[in-house]
Amino acid sequence: MAGWRTFLSIWLAQFDEVSWEWQAYYDVGDRVVVTGRHRGIAKLSRVPVEQALGVIYTLRDGLITRMQIFNGAADEALEALGLEK
Repeated sequence: MAGWRTFLSIWLAQFDEVSWEWQAYYDVGDRVVVTGRHRGIAKLSRVPVEQALGVIYTLRDGLITRMQIFNGAADEALEALGLEK
């Protein structure tokens, strides 16, 4: 968990006006796939950034035990579990 918090704080420090728009959720047994978009404005360049993403959450006893992030290609998260959009 500490590693995730460190990663996320470093990532978020690079942007202003960060937002996520989650578009779809797929229940796949002990996993949940979430697809959406990440937006922000790069702090140094002031360039708007938008990126598609997919996340696979693996669950055990109601807790997230693993998270796989597919940056730039939300469909890859679906394909990794044999699903189609």
